[in-house]
Amino acid sequence: IGDGSLGITMCVGEQSEEAYRRMREAGAIRYLLRIETTNTDLYHKIHPRDELHSFETRVECLRRLRRVGFQVGTGVMIGLPGQTEDDLVN
Repeated sequence: IGDGSLGITMCVGEQSEEAYRRMREAGAIRYLLRIETTNTDLYHKIHPRDELHSFETRVECLRRLRRVGFQVGTGVMIGLPGQTEDDLVN
């Protein structure tokens, strides 16, 4: 790990920028935070309806991760009920 031969990938959800910074400083290099869908109505059907889990917070967390230097992985789910081809294109 310390010699760069093995990287640490984190996947622990929405966090503060400071928490992301501490993980990065501790040696994590990648972070996975899936967005699942860019359709905000559909997003809110599959996530808790609170400020921590809002679509806007998820997007801001992706920005925080980039600011502190993580390699960021994200993605969408395909086949969600109510999902359209336009959702996938966006």
